[in-house]
Amino acid sequence: MIVTVDRARWNRGKIGEDEVYLFNAYDGHLDICGFIMLDLGFSRGQLNGVMSPENFLAMHPRHEKTLSRLTVLPLNMFEEPVRTSFCDLIIEINDDPSLEEWRREELLAQACEKQDLCLFFVN
Repeated sequence: MIVTVDRARWNRGKIGEDEVYLFNAYDGHLDICGFIMLDLGFSRGQLNGVMSPENFLAMHPRHEKTLSRLTVLPLNMFEEPVRTSFCDLIIEINDDPSLEEWRREELLAQACEKQDLCLFFVN
């Protein structure tokens, strides 16, 4: 699957900042998981204001199969969904303020390739 990442609309290099969501309606920016979820078929409206894929899955458990690369439902129905190790890795790369842009893109592309995702960076 090809995932298009628009550099002009990409939130990256920020650790633990409150304004980083899958999609921010106020500025139109997405994080790396937001771009992946857009290309999985979710809308910006569905992603708006949601912090991460596991938060989205907690609200919409019927999407477990679609989101299986990013998050999983627990076996115990009283626990919250958790991120996959792949999701943790790409969030860590996405948010690392010490990475140069070319290196961030390279590391994300390598991680995504192992999940049959091809990142295509534009702008």
